[in-house]
Amino acid sequence: MVKHTILLGGKKYPVSLNLIALEEYQLRESIKMEDWETYLNSIGNTLRLLHFMLEYGARRVGKTLDMSLDDLADHVGMNTALVSKTIFLFFPEADKGKKLKRSKV
Repeated sequence: MVKHTILLGGKKYPVSLNLIALEEYQLRESIKMEDWETYLNSIGNTLRLLHFMLEYGARRVGKTLDMSLDDLADHVGMNTALVSKTIFLFFPEADKGKKLKRSKV
């Protein structure tokens, strides 16, 4: 089951990520849980994660993704908001950030 799609080049692609997929990606890329924040500070790593999410989404609907990482980069262009919003669909707590308390003067 895939709940989300992303529009790239005028075509809708299923995108998915869950704990099983996240573990598969961690093993593939040799990432430790404590290194995620640093890992995603790289544009290349962020695109690789998005590409994996598209691959996994395609698998979940019984298809194969026919887009390379370079093709994905071409479709995304400089639209970093598209990339981050798509990833934050699956990491909603990361999008909220920490709220600061007002100090009393």
